[in-house]
Amino acid sequence: MAKLDKCPEKCAYYISELLAFLFLFAAIDLIDEAAAKIKMELTSRPTDLDETNREVLKLEMERLSLQKDEDKVSKERLSKLEKELEGLKEKQKELTDQWEKEKTLMNRITSVKEEVDCA
Repeated sequence: MAKLDKCPEKCAYYISELLAFLFLFAAIDLIDEAAAKIKMELTSRPTDLDETNREVLKLEMERLSLQKDEDKVSKERLSKLEKELEGLKEKQKELTDQWEKEKTLMNRITSVKEEVDCA
């Protein structure tokens, strides 16, 4: 009978240990997901740059189409489009330069961290 009296205590102890393990496992999983997301963000183009690149490509295709047309409306649209395209290309260059600087900085940080870890 004495062994049965300790059974609920042991069950409670093992359940608490299991819950602690499960919470730890869940925390590790969340950290792993966050790290993967950060790594993906660091290696991928920023959204603003990607959207700007798509807009530049779209306008360049429209410009090629308008260059073939001879009517007045097409010529006016082409003129507006070229001004818009010029502004977008400037924005594209700024965003690309910023992204390249950030990538270079992150690469340096990573290499320094690896050197520290190896030491």
